[in-house]
Amino acid sequence: YEDILRACVEAQLFVIPDGMAVEDWIRNRLDYHRLPAGHEDIRLSDGRWIRLEDRGTRDGGSVCVRIDVTASKRREASFKLLFEGNPVPMWLHDPRSRRIVEANANATSLYGYDRESFLAMSLSDIEIEPALGGTSESVTAHRHRRADGAVIDVEIVQSHMVFEDRELVLCGLLDVTARTEAEASLRFARDSAEEASRMKSQFLANMSHELRTPLNAILGFSQLLTEGIAGPLTPNARDYVGYIDSSGQHLLSIIEDVLDLSRFEAGHLKLHEDEVDLADTIASAIDLVRGSAVERGIAIDLDIAAETCCVRGDPIRLKQIVANLISNAVKFSHRDTSISIGVVAPPRGGLDLSVVDHGIGMATTDLAIAIEPFMQVEGGLNRRFEGCGVGLPLTKSLVHLHDGTLAIDSVPNKGTTVRVTFPPSRVVARQNAGPIGASF
Repeated sequence: YEDILRACVEAQLFVIPDGMAVEDWIRNRLDYHRLPAGHEDIRLSDGRWIRLEDRGTRDGGSVCVRIDVTASKRREASFKLLFEGNPVPMWLHDPRSRRIVEANANATSLYGYDRESFLAMSLSDIEIEPALGGTSESVTAHRHRRADGAVIDVEIVQSHMVFEDRELVLCGLLDVTARTEAEASLRFARDSAEEASRMKSQFLANMSHELRTPLNAILGFSQLLTEGIAGPLTPNARDYVGYIDSSGQHLLSIIEDVLDLSRFEAGHLKLHEDEVDLADTIASAIDLVRGSAVERGIAIDLDIAAETCCVRGDPIRLKQIVANLISNAVKFSHRDTSISIGVVAPPRGGLDLSVVDHGIGMATTDLAIAIEPFMQVEGGLNRRFEGCGVGLPLTKSLVHLHDGTLAIDSVPNKGTTVRVTFPPSRVVARQNAGPIGASF
């Protein structure tokens, strides 16, 4: 057999592994032939691979079985090339022992180990929290520990396979530590913002309640003084009491708006719905601002062209919406101008309520400020218009509670148009209703 081996080597039928002497190769082959164990794979000079399995016979002879495994070797070579050169960290582990049997350079780099140390480990050596979940059925999330003790979050895609006659699990890994940390930061920021909003709403509700109690007492006593319960007042004293009462009423309306806004943000503002005639609601709201409008020479034109101006909603909140819009229009209008209030039924369905003024208007950049709670376009102490920046944000919130939308179109020094749109589901048909037009 040794003569046969030497003849084959001389004929260059076999490829001797790099770095191995011919005599060493022959000696190793003879040792295996005398004491066979398993098999040996030998590469031929024509590129093929053969698997030799030597088996002893009972009479002291031997049988050598030769199998062509070229195709299998080429598949394994292709797999190893893809495995080692893959930019994705990958390893192979035994599903029974859970020991890592092979890993590419990207995997050892990810965990901070040299290859020899990494291949001596099992999954339990690196796992902190296995199978945390995953983004899909085929992807599982894990928390692992690196060689330096750092904790990383990885997502693993795994597939069972047979490699070199062994059942193994091929794993591809994705380091999602940065994404996990970013998600945790976002959750913390969201929770903190929600908690801050809740505390703010609770503070505003408590403060509004505490302010309203003494304010009601002030208003009550001012009315008693005006009615002469404590005796007749001088003209100056009556004027002063009138200032106290009007200022108190203004402050009370602000407190009520703040309280309503805090209720809305906390989700506690509920509607008590009924069928509401917008024409009556608009007329009632106009009565509230008529004095201020007359004082500034502002005319109010009413045009209800819709045959259906009855909507389902909360009567008090709908009046609050209309009153806030008309009050703002009067406040920000130039003197001796007019305000137009209209209700129309657009072809798309629903109902549009519009309030148009010819006042100071707003720039596009200021519109976003105007609808934010407690924000004002003029924020300085020398601002020209009173208010605390609650009316318009509250109005928008009340419109949303009625499933509607609020849109603002404004041009500086030209005027502002505010349009409230109610969906068809909120409109109640009113029979035999003609157009309504009036001026105040």
